[in-house]
Formats: sequence, C-alpha cells, structure tokens
Amino acid sequence: GDYQLFFQHPAQVLFTENETNTERLYGVPNSSPFVKDAFHDAVIRQDFDRAFEQVDVLAAPVAPTTAFELGSHTDDPLAMYLEDVFTLPANLAGVPGLSFPVGFDSEGLPVGMQLMGRHFEEGRLFSAVHAYQQATDWHRRTPGSIPA
Repeated sequence: GDYQLFFQHPAQVLFTENETNTERLYGVPNSSPFVKDAFHDAVIRQDFDRAFEQVDVLAAPVAPTTAFELGSHTDDPLAMYLEDVFTLPANLAGVPGLSFPVGFDSEGLPVGMQLMGRHFEEGRLFSAVHAYQQATDWHRRTPGSIPA
C-alpha cells in the first residue's frame, strides 16, 4: 500500500474528526504519536490481510544487505536501523514472521529470508521452513564452511 496517502483512508474520521472526539474515544490528543502510530499500523494490517486473501505466506529478505562485519555499524545508528527495515512490517501488522538461512553471499556471509503468515498460523510458517530445510542444507552450514 501507499502509506503516504493514508489520509484518504475511510478510517480517517476516527482519527481526525476533531480533537475533542478523539480525546474522548482514545484518551489521547489527536496529534498524539500514539493515535498516528495506531492508524498506520491498522493500514499496514489491512494491506497484509489483502495479500493473505491471495497467498498463504509472504517471503521477503530479512535485511537489505547480507550480514555485515561485527561492529561495523556501531558508529552509524541509521545504518543499524535500516538493517531491520524489512522485518518491521510484520511487527507493525502483528503477523507472525520466521527468518531462516538461505545461503551465503560472494564473501561467505549469510543471507536470510523471512516468511510471514496470517495471524495464528505460525504452524504454516514452521511447515514451509521445514520443507525448505529438507530440500537444502543451508541451515547446516556456517560462514567458515563455504569456499570464498
């Protein structure tokens, strides 16, 4: 979904009708980060719900890059934050996610994938990852065991 355009969403009335009603309904001012965060989370949940109408699980990378050297991002908090950017949607939507190894990059560093599923269907994720691990041996390898 396009989260930039969330103000066009029908639920906007609940959050922006006026300060007094919002305070009465939620106990917090309309401008509160809590109200805005709750609204964004609801929109993200709806996007996941629509996706799960078409598929059983969603696959995505765990991070935008492969593993990095230990300590390489300690002086760059933004770089560290961005390493988690692909796992945030599942957390915001409250859907289960499971990450697992799927290989190594050209430098022998691990690559991860995540599967996300419907609420309360963690078993489907475990089954899918188990099937993948039965067909591959990436989960048995360590970075030092892969020729560079």
